[in-house]
Formats: sequence, structure tokens, C-alpha cells
Amino acid sequence: MAESSAMAADLADTAGGSPASRSRALGPFHAVTALALVIMLLLTAGATLFSRSLIRDQEHRLLVERTNEVSQVLSVSIATLTDDLATLARVDAAGGTAAFTEAAKATASTSPGSYALVGRSGADYVVLAAAGPGIRAGDKLPAAVLPTVGHADGIRTLVATPVMGSGAHRSLAFAYGLSPGQVVYHVLQLGPVGPPRAASTAPFNELRVVLYAVPRVDPTQVLVTSARKLPLTGSVRYQPFKAGATTWLLGVTADRPLIGSLAADSPWTALVIGLIGTALVFMLVETVARRRDAALTLYAGEHRFAESLQRRLLPTLPKLADLELATRYVPASDVHRVGGDWYDIFVLGSGRIAVVIGDVMGHDVEAATAMSQLRSALRAYAIDTDDPGTVIERLGRMIETFEMAPLVTLIYGVLEPAAADGSRLFRWSNAGHPPPMLRLPDGTVRELTGATSPLLGAPGTDQRPREERLLPAGSCLLLYTDGLVEVPGVIMSDSIAQLQGVLASTARASSAEATCAAVLATQVTENRRDDVAIIAVRLNEAVDRDGSERDTPASVVTRPHAQVAGRVDVGR
Repeated sequence: MAESSAMAADLADTAGGSPASRSRALGPFHAVTALALVIMLLLTAGATLFSRSLIRDQEHRLLVERTNEVSQVLSVSIATLTDDLATLARVDAAGGTAAFTEAAKATASTSPGSYALVGRSGADYVVLAAAGPGIRAGDKLPAAVLPTVGHADGIRTLVATPVMGSGAHRSLAFAYGLSPGQVVYHVLQLGPVGPPRAASTAPFNELRVVLYAVPRVDPTQVLVTSARKLPLTGSVRYQPFKAGATTWLLGVTADRPLIGSLAADSPWTALVIGLIGTALVFMLVETVARRRDAALTLYAGEHRFAESLQRRLLPTLPKLADLELATRYVPASDVHRVGGDWYDIFVLGSGRIAVVIGDVMGHDVEAATAMSQLRSALRAYAIDTDDPGTVIERLGRMIETFEMAPLVTLIYGVLEPAAADGSRLFRWSNAGHPPPMLRLPDGTVRELTGATSPLLGAPGTDQRPREERLLPAGSCLLLYTDGLVEVPGVIMSDSIAQLQGVLASTARASSAEATCAAVLATQVTENRRDDVAIIAVRLNEAVDRDGSERDTPASVVTRPHAQVAGRVDVGR
């Protein structure tokens, strides 16, 4: 009952996973998920910043181009004004003040502002002829414009004054040198600072422009602007503008994206897409990780159950007066592999001892389950017959009939009751299993290679041969599974020779336990790929009635059997 309850607990743990595994699956996110999240966020941030950098560079390039276009338009206006003033200068030179006055009136009718011809009178400049409002012949120019007019005197270049006045009375004056002592003077009324009324389709309607009458940002020197609020904000392009001999400052910024709204929003688009992708990758990676944990938990539970099943099905050794029994079962070094290795030792009638070792191909619960069924079936068959070959034949037919396992290797042997000298007859049959090894009292090691037939589950095998040998007292019989001699990187024949050497080097009085320990210490490596099962059976030395040990012959002959041809001397 205790074993059944423990196995039921293993089944429950296999189905639901251990509590630690379940808490891990439902607990914080996995490290790989956090790593994927960080990577996706970094990629999203990188894509967003890269896109934003490209947009900013493109916007800057377009702003520079648009600023140059505005500058060219203003240059055309300044060039037109310069031509008008130069024309008036030539009229005065050709026809005098009367001709200048007529020409100035004609110019003032098409171009806003007042025009005058001024001449130097000492430190002042006096109006000689004029056309337009606010200026008359004989007036002296204001002191504020004298430096500008004096600069233009005689250089035949346009010179502009700073903005004069404030509010609705703001004005700007230009001077153009005619000849030493005479200057063409033009006054332009600016009015209050404010954007003009313009249609949405007007040129440069997507820009906010400001032109300062000085080469710096000065709110008192604003010539014209299309912005409702100054100073300009955002990405502003400032560049100097030449108005004849005077340097002004032109500032331009975009009222809306020059590259287009859709392209301008691409960084946000990249951010949104990146965050959505991050969320999807996060959920995908976390889902895969949780499924992987669930699969590993289930697989680990299956492994624990299979290994527990194997260990619980391994028998408790009988206590025998004239035999030393020792067994070992070592799982594979890979914790995810479970084999079908098994052994059994049980007492038959009339003092006979059955010895079994086998290996069900496979590394899963199915292999372990098949192993338990075979163990039970073999015990049932062993009760009905004394012939090991017949037992294996019946077991093979059962495997083929019920398709219990793909392939099985097996050695089944029977030790007859001890003779007076302590020896025992060993009868066995081998179905594709590594042959047992026998260490004789003198240290000689022999492989019991007889009675070999194909492994169980292979088609076309009807009869199983058997063989028998007399084992002298003091000898040790070793049965093992192939995991003991299959070592990665080592040839099988070398591994078997090493095993024989280990057996030969053990002392004559070495117990079965000491023999198992010596074999495991030298043969079982950490990188083994298969389970290892070992049975060591040592025949105790015969004891005389006076208590002294009796010498045992080193060689014994086989007893005749119908399925064995000839005699074999194990001592030779």
C-alpha cells in the first residue's frame, strides 16, 4: 500500500507539475521575456529617434531652401527700390529739380511713400524737391536720418535707416547717393507691427517670416512679419539679408511641417508600431516560455515518475546463507533520459535462485511501464518451467502478441542448489544482452558467451537456446546492462577489456558489494548516455565441519543438456 500511495503521488505530480514549477509559471515574467522586452524597446526607441532625426534633417533642409526663396523675393524688392532711386537720380542729373519733381510724383503714384532730393547745407541736409505726403521743399531732414543720408552721400549705394517711431507712426527711410552733396531720399510708412491679410494659397503661407532692420533680433526694429506672435519659436532659421549697404536680419520658421503631415508624423507612427510590436513579442515570448516551462515540468514529472517506477520495481534481495548478492542501479547522467534497465533476483522452489537482468529499449514512461509488465510476466513464467530458454520464448511471444515494447534484451538464469563443495550449476539463456562475466577463484575472468539468441521483439525467433555451467565456490558472477560498457569516445571492445581487468584485479575474498563498487568506480563516467544496472553473485567458499575452508577446483565441466552441444570447461 505504501508503494502504491507513493506511485499515485508521483502520477499526480507528473500530471500537474510540482508546486515550485507552477509558481514559476504563474509568477514574475521570465528573464528571456524581460530581455526580449528590453531589446524591443531599444529597437523601438532607436527607430523612433532615427526617424525623428531624418525628419528633422529634412525639415531643416527644406527650411533653408524656403528661407533662401524668401530672401530672393526680398532681394528683388530691394533691387526694384534701388533702381527707382537710381532712375530719379539720373533724372535730376539730366533735367534738374523740376524734372525730378515730376518723375518723383510719377513714382510715388505707383510705389507708396515719399521721394525727395536733398542737398547738404553745412551739417544739415535740406529738401530741394519732393513728391509725396509729409515732406516739402525747404524742410530739413530729421537728425535721426542724418547718419544714414551722410553714409549714402556720394557712394551711389542704397542705405537704409533703422525703424523710426512706434505703433502706427513707424517709418523707414532709404538714401541713395547721387553726387557729392546730393542724395535721393525715400520715406516709407510701415504702420503697426502685425501680419498681413493673406489667402491660404498665397506664396509662403506655410511660413512665419520676420525681417528686422538691424542685424539682430530686436522687437523695436521689425520691418515686416507674417507671424502673429514674436519672437519666432520652434525651429527658426535666421540669416543676414543685405539691403544695399545695410545689413538686416531675416528669420523664417515653418507654420506647419514642410515635409508633409504624414511624413512628419512618421516618428510617432514608428513609436506606436514599435510599442505594439513590443507588446506582441512580449506576449509571444512569455507564452512560449510558459509553455516551455509547462512542458519541462510535465517532462520532469514524467521522468521522476518513470525513475520512481523503475526503482520501486527493482526487487528487495533475498537473504541466502551460501550466496552474496549485490545490485546497483544508476540513472543516466542526462536527467531527462529514463531507461528501461531492470534486474530481479527471486527464490524458486527447491532452493533454486532465479537471476534476471534486462533492458527495454526507450527512455520514457512507456519503457519503464513495459519493464514492470515484463518483470511480472517473467516471474509467472518462471514458476511453470525450469528451462530458461522456454521462459524467454514465452516472454517473447507475449511481447509480439500484445506489442508491449519495441525491443528488449534479456538474460534469465537459474542457480541450482549448492553442492557439497559449495559449487552451483548455472543455467541461462541470453536474448541479445551483453554476456555475463565470471571471475573464478584464481582470478581468471571468463565471458559466458553461450546460449545467445536475438533480442525479444525481433521477428522470426521461435526457440531460445540455453546453456549451463558449474560455478565453483568462491567465484563471482557479474551481469550488467550495456550502459556499463558503452562509454562515449571509447571502443566497446576496449571498455569490455577494461571491465575484465577490473574483475580480475579484485581480491579472491572480495564481497559482491566490493565487486560492484569497484566496477562502478572505474566503468561509470559522468557523461554516460544510458542507465546502468549490475548484479553481482558470489558463491561463498565451502566450509568443512571443523570450520576450515575447503579448496575448490579451478576448473569444472558443464553438465549435459539437450540444447547444448559438447562440454565447456570454465576454468580454461
